Amino acid sequence: MSEKRTALVISAHAADFVWRCGEAIALHQQLGYEVTVVCLSFGERGESAKLWKQGGMTLDRVKAARRREAEDAAAELGAHDIRFLDLGDYPLELDREARFRLVDIIREVQPGWMMSHSKWNPYNTDHMYATQVALECRMIAQAWGHNPGQKVLGAPQLYLFEPHQTEQMGWKPDVFLDITPVWEKARCDRVHGGSAAPVGVLHESRPEPGQPFPPQFGRAGRRAECGIRGRIPVGLSADGG
Repeated sequence: MSEKRTALVISAHAADFVWRCGEAIALHQQLGYEVTVVCLSFGERGESAKLWKQGGMTLDRVKAARRREAEDAAAELGAHDIRFLDLGDYPLELDREARFRLVDIIREVQPGWMMSHSKWNPYNTDHMYATQVALECRMIAQAWGHNPGQKVLGAPQLYLFEPHQTEQMGWKPDVFLDITPVWEKARCDRVHGGSAAPVGVLHESRPEPGQPFPPQFGRAGRRAECGIRGRIPVGLSADGG
């Protein structure tokens, strides 16, 4: 029997995974991965303006609406699982207990690779904070002395999605995914309430020394098909750990 392949996406807000890596989720599910999405918050304060403009809106109603949207999007993308930690946003903050909740999920999933936000994004500090938390929790999940008896984590690569203003954040993709097979499934107007968005570009960090990129990831310059009509590339850049 083949070994189970898993991946974990850590999203600061409930909609981020759709805009930033929906195509990557759909592609890897098609490739046989079980992709789990963790939403640290619902984005209820800072990323739900349309809902707040409706009369009689409450925080609980916003959270419920954002949860439904995220669950519907995850189902459309074929994600294996989606978890909600409901930690609040603007600002997003994780105390020690919340970090350990995320560590437990990381150890449970045992991802072969992980994804989160860009390391630098001064326009949305929740995003870069989420990636710092992802790095810290990955480190804790690898520690034998943390909750002895649990299976420790190996060394999954952390890939980082594209920020909004790539040119202002030093974002230079050097790895690409061909998302042609899942383009129709992952179109943002299908998975997120009719919203239009460009093809999501991903931002990633290099593998551990001596470790290859997964076969579905190609280095820039190697994927000649990115320039061929009908191929839809998604770029990645090396910057994390």
